[in-house]
Amino acid sequence: MRSLTDGLIGVIARQGYRVEVWNMSAPKLAVTSERWVYITKIHHKGDIGERSIGLPESDLAELIDLLGQSTH
Repeated sequence: MRSLTDGLIGVIARQGYRVEVWNMSAPKLAVTSERWVYITKIHHKGDIGERSIGLPESDLAELIDLLGQSTH
């Protein structure tokens, strides 16, 4: 039996929101069957609601490089 937290990599918790990082299977319409990483931002009391981005694991290294460049 699967747990609700299967695939959960980690959570960044802040006062007004939290960011969850998940490792899950590819969406149904994806052209690849590799695992996907989903980053979801959930506001506690905000009007925006849930926001999510998903990408194949093979694109994760490039995303990390881009994020690293933004902090320099």
